[in-house]
Parts: sequence; C-alpha cells; structure tokens
Amino acid sequence: MKTSERSKMTFIGPDRTPEERDVHRALVMQLKEKIKTDTERYHFIRGGNIASVEKTAGTTPNVDS
Repeated sequence: MKTSERSKMTFIGPDRTPEERDVHRALVMQLKEKIKTDTERYHFIRGGNIASVEKTAGTTPNVDS
C-alpha cells in the first residue's frame, strides 16, 4: 500500500481505547503548541512523550533511534 501512488498519503493509526485517545489528543495539542513556541528544534511524539532535537541546516531529524 505504501508504494501505491494512489494511497501514498494514507496513514493507518493504531487502535486506541477511549482513554488512550484522550491522552494522545492532549499530547498532540501539547506538541502543536511546542512547535509554535520553539521553532529552533524539531519536535515529535516518541514513546508517549514529546521529544525534540536540534535543527541542522538543510536536514531532517533521524528519529529511528
């Protein structure tokens, strides 16, 4: 599916309980606020927390670690 041009932008998210959805929704809201206020770093959700890495000229973060 990920190699199909038609569904290139499709994302399948994990099943979450209503409680997990509430927690994740709050985490996404915190992430959006952090992105607005701290533009010098890349921010992402990893392991139920917001992680940040320094931006370097012309590169994107390696978040596989």
